[in-house]
Amino acid sequence: MAEDYLSAAHRHFEDAELLREQARLDNAGHHYGIAGECAVKAVCIEEDGSRPNKHFDPDVKRDLRDAAIPNLSGLKGQRILAVLSGLFAGWSVHDRYTAPGYTPSAQVDQWRTDAERVLRLMQGF
Repeated sequence: MAEDYLSAAHRHFEDAELLREQARLDNAGHHYGIAGECAVKAVCIEEDGSRPNKHFDPDVKRDLRDAAIPNLSGLKGQRILAVLSGLFAGWSVHDRYTAPGYTPSAQVDQWRTDAERVLRLMQGF
């Protein structure tokens, strides 16, 4: 399978928007996080061809950032690193297993903002 993280980032963001419009906030929040994760992976590949195989889960977000640091030397990479540590606070890939209504709307709104921020940094890729 050939990964296309940039396209996946946009696809997951668009899916999140549709889910948010339907008030399906738990799944919308999940897709916003996946969109951000894919965007960061796209930057890593663009910068030096590395393929981080980590999720944005809180337990490994630091590892993804640390793995990306030596790989992100360009301007877009530096911008990603500048915001990466503060992105998607509280997001976990494991939230996909939670009961409906687990994710507060304010949290989903923040993850949406985070995803938009990362995708804006991706412009030009």
